[in-house]
Amino acid sequence: MVIAQLKESLMESMKVMIIEDEIDICDLFADYLEMRGCEKIFKVSTGKDAIAKIEQEKPDIIFLDIQLADNINGLEVLRKTREISPNTKVIMMSAYKEEYGEQTHELGAYGFLKKPFRADDLSKVLDKVFKEKEGES
Repeated sequence: MVIAQLKESLMESMKVMIIEDEIDICDLFADYLEMRGCEKIFKVSTGKDAIAKIEQEKPDIIFLDIQLADNINGLEVLRKTREISPNTKVIMMSAYKEEYGEQTHELGAYGFLKKPFRADDLSKVLDKVFKEKEGES
């Protein structure tokens, strides 16, 4: 019981950012995170807005698409995130894992979700992050 309450409290307190230019995907993502108990969810669609929000909020987890709605792509946002908020877990998202997977790993990404992905794939990544955060508490 105490462990379940701790996990619930941890999920509620974590800041999660979704950086995705497709609004429908972003909204579905946020709905799923809310169902999992996340209460602090930030959604942005451009690299410029993402960097500003990361500086302001220092999120625990970022789900980051490679292609964004402006001239700053996800790779550049990842580079900046490593400087601004080095403890943030960044999970990259793209249909082009073969093309970007190794590069994002070298830049410090925590993980990579290949689009299209299932809720189960997302759940595995979230569970891994939450488990690590529990260990830090």
